Amino acid sequence: MIKKTRLLHHLLMSLTIFAMLAVLIGCNENVTDSQTDTTAPTVSSTNFDDGATDISITGTVTATFSEAMDPATISDTNFTLNGVAGSVSYVNKVATFTPDANLVINTDYTATISTGVKDLAGNALAEDKVWTFTTEEVDTTAPEVVLTSPLEGATDRPITSTVTANFSETIVAATILAKNFTLTNGTTEVDGSVTYVNKVATFTPDANLAADEEYTATISTGVTDLAGNALAEDKVWTFTTAASITSADKIDLASARNYVMLAKSGISTTGVTEIIGDIGVSPVGSTYLTGFSLTLDTATGTFSTSGYLTGKAYAPDYTAPTPSTLTVAIGDMENAYTQLAGLPAATEASGRLDLGAGTIGASTQALEPGTYTWGTGLNITGDIELSGDASDIWVFQVANDLVVADAVNITLTGGAVPENVYWQIGTSAAIGTTVQMKGTILAGSDIALNTGAAIDGRLYAKTAVTLEANTVVTP
Repeated sequence: MIKKTRLLHHLLMSLTIFAMLAVLIGCNENVTDSQTDTTAPTVSSTNFDDGATDISITGTVTATFSEAMDPATISDTNFTLNGVAGSVSYVNKVATFTPDANLVINTDYTATISTGVKDLAGNALAEDKVWTFTTEEVDTTAPEVVLTSPLEGATDRPITSTVTANFSETIVAATILAKNFTLTNGTTEVDGSVTYVNKVATFTPDANLAADEEYTATISTGVTDLAGNALAEDKVWTFTTAASITSADKIDLASARNYVMLAKSGISTTGVTEIIGDIGVSPVGSTYLTGFSLTLDTATGTFSTSGYLTGKAYAPDYTAPTPSTLTVAIGDMENAYTQLAGLPAATEASGRLDLGAGTIGASTQALEPGTYTWGTGLNITGDIELSGDASDIWVFQVANDLVVADAVNITLTGGAVPENVYWQIGTSAAIGTTVQMKGTILAGSDIALNTGAAIDGRLYAKTAVTLEANTVVTP
């Protein structure tokens, strides 16, 4: 019995010794693991390259490391910008130097991260990380007015017109005052208000303009950019209103008239596009307004703005009442399409039924006011002249596609206005490069404007509108 007890005691002692050895071995392995990281960390990237120029004076300097670093070593002692006081922070492998004040314009700076910076294993940078950059130069370029609406010399403009000017750069909003943006009729100054949004200044008259009168818009050299540069000279342009109130109300666009462009499945743009007026999509959301680099209005959430757009962009995923307003507008667009399609077709006796067997404009062709009907598609291969007065209306009913060849000009003479020109297209409308188009296009499918095409009118599509460096101006 005693021998068995001793045997059991020795067995327990042996197990205890084995357990202690296992713990010691495990601890030794942990020590070995902690010593395996002997690789020096590196700066894998910085927020601008060594030797970079034109760097903003209001920016920060950042460096991203190859691995997690010891935050205690990321300090204003080990991350410096020559001659600049600032603070240093470190988050998720990125160290940021934030100057206490703006940097000096057109000045060379050297950023340095020293070997005092270490990773979590205590490995320091193998050598100092040093890079240089130069801040932006003084802006001495005068701003310019690059686009106006109405255009210089425009005629037959609606008496309800507002006047807008697009600038080449951001200007000081406080300098866009009534005294610096004026509208006159002869020597009589028009009363109105001036607003400025996203490089665009808008003069809105307090009342309708007079019919058949010439107006002069002036933006003075009191307007300055953010650097204090003024316009080099006054910007002056003229336009003439229509001889009478336009009769576009005979075709009821209703609330759709508030938009220069409406589409149900998307509006996209590439290149430098200029749109004068509001645009909207529905039922698709704002992600289907592509290429505009939209900025949501944070104050209301009801619209967005864009550098390509003099006006506002609307989508049903914006704040109320935008969704319901768009639903009504799209409905009014479709009602107008139905109204145009339902107008009595042209007769053979009028000579306007299937004119040219679906191809017109082989040579400059003058078309009198009235309804023109094609049972197939319509190809416009040359210039078209619409001759009439401000009360005349043109309706083009096309059963299938509308195709306008490159460089075609649609011109209005005799006082005709684009507000009174309507293209009701059964399927798609394809407008060629550099075409000068007039009127409102309502398409049963999509509308595509090719490079450089411009339209004084509206684009309404039951599917999508595609733009490519175009100009679209609300008539």
